[in-house]
Amino acid sequence: MSKKKRFLILTIASAVVFVIILIIDLIIGYRDTTSSIFTIVLILVALATFFFLNLLLLENNTIKDSKKENEYNLHRTYRFYNYDAFAKDLNRHYNALRKHNGYLIAFTAIKAKIATSYPFAQVADFAGCIADHLKEKFTDKGPKNSAKRAYYCYYRGTFLIYLCTDINGLNALVKELENSIYDIAREKDFRLFIQPSFGISENPVGSDQSIFELTNKAITARDIAESNFETALIFKDEMLNSTTNNELDEIIQALDNGEFVVYYQPKY
Repeated sequence: MSKKKRFLILTIASAVVFVIILIIDLIIGYRDTTSSIFTIVLILVALATFFFLNLLLLENNTIKDSKKENEYNLHRTYRFYNYDAFAKDLNRHYNALRKHNGYLIAFTAIKAKIATSYPFAQVADFAGCIADHLKEKFTDKGPKNSAKRAYYCYYRGTFLIYLCTDINGLNALVKELENSIYDIAREKDFRLFIQPSFGISENPVGSDQSIFELTNKAITARDIAESNFETALIFKDEMLNSTTNNELDEIIQALDNGEFVVYYQPKY
């Protein structure tokens, strides 16, 4: 829904509420001080109606947009957070989360440059199966305590997970996800070149890092792990200045640029 259309609906709804209360005011016939107070209440109710309807429509639009993204990227119709919803949810609980050691994990199951060589529908189906696994593992019926639950989303071909745990819990989760990715590919008979790669950014107790910073660091570590055929890497500051182009990337780039020439040697 466009902003103009949403604003028009809200204006009409607020006007209707205003008129209804005004009619009640006229029927009751209060005057003087009582009438002035009632008028103030009338204005406040109209403004509150405008505000809450706006929140309701925004939430409804967010859900619709999220479902559209899921249908396209994951071939799923249920709600699976996109990055905006993920960041908002995390920020709502961030003060409580900062009291615990946390990690943001960015992972892919197929190397991005290889994934483009497969039909998009096949890759989306595989990503959808991974999303199913995450929803089952981190069910919404889990702990209400913000520090004991996991936050996750799908962002531009990458799954993101934030949770509070120690290094042993982190290692166990990465290993479980890696095994699950291979299990899904085998059980569903996906004919894909599977290469799980995990990038991790640490959020120590009391850290003032933003969700955006943690995401960028985790994706940077994931990219380097992917390029070096490593399963998982924890972000280090020196990674910001490192190059992720290894020999394989250079060969792929050379092929794209037509820089290879094939010579045939005759047999005698």
